[in-house]
Amino acid sequence: MSFLDAILNLAALLLWVSWRTVGPVVNTAPVKSLTALLQPTDKSRRVPRLLLFLGALLLVRAVFYWQIGAPLGQTLGLSAGVTTVYFRCDYVGLMLIYSLLSFARTLLIFYLLLLPLSILNRDANDSEPCQRWVRFHLGAFERWPVWLQLTAVVLGIAAAWAALTPMFQALHLVPAAQKSGALALVVEQGFIVGVSALLVWKYLIVGLLLLHVLNNYIHFGEQPVWNYVSLTARNFLGLFAGLPLRAGRVDFAPLVVIVVVWLLAAWLGGDAWLGKSWAKYFHASLWSLPQAFQSLHP
Repeated sequence: MSFLDAILNLAALLLWVSWRTVGPVVNTAPVKSLTALLQPTDKSRRVPRLLLFLGALLLVRAVFYWQIGAPLGQTLGLSAGVTTVYFRCDYVGLMLIYSLLSFARTLLIFYLLLLPLSILNRDANDSEPCQRWVRFHLGAFERWPVWLQLTAVVLGIAAAWAALTPMFQALHLVPAAQKSGALALVVEQGFIVGVSALLVWKYLIVGLLLLHVLNNYIHFGEQPVWNYVSLTARNFLGLFAGLPLRAGRVDFAPLVVIVVVWLLAAWLGGDAWLGKSWAKYFHASLWSLPQAFQSLHP
């Protein structure tokens, strides 16, 4: 069911992005193409429809999981990075909560992936279409100082975890904490969850650097997307400009940075993809965020 859940979350995200794009944007430029003339002009009708479709999708998904998963005794896991909250499919109310929170998690990942694009390309002007799209979705948050953006993200996720934990405990989805020091424990857990959420950046960074290397050897043309990939990768690699990562004409910086970023994220995230022996070494010898979270369990 996890694959189906990911597909439905992606569909819901596309509806959200379409709503955000269609709703506030007013195009005052003159029409220059036949395609533009064929676009619907009454956007006031499309906006509520998109939100209705989004709400209907989340509701129907919850009912579907309840109908299909309950007879099979299925459980669905909601990953919070350092921990996973499992929902039983035999209660429709739980499935509705899961459907909403699963989409909220997808939406959070979407905006978290936009944030490093905003930070790295802060000096890019609005003539860059991809960066203009990023700025549109982040809104005023895009203009905040970097330290304030990172602080707000971590504290916002920590606050969300602290707000949801009492509900999880009441539904017996997570262990209940002792009354003494319970709030401090939940806040500490939320802080770790907030920091671990930033590890999703590894996929964006590694993906951009791989595409950048590929584009250097195979020219895909002067497309805005490829120009933006190269711009973002160069800005990120500029952080390591002082390191001796070049031998003659060969620049090893992208490959070295890919390995370092992935290993660092694997260490902090407590990933087991390195194999049983390496994973055992990581968990036994090195500190990781999942270890820190588990140590705070009541």
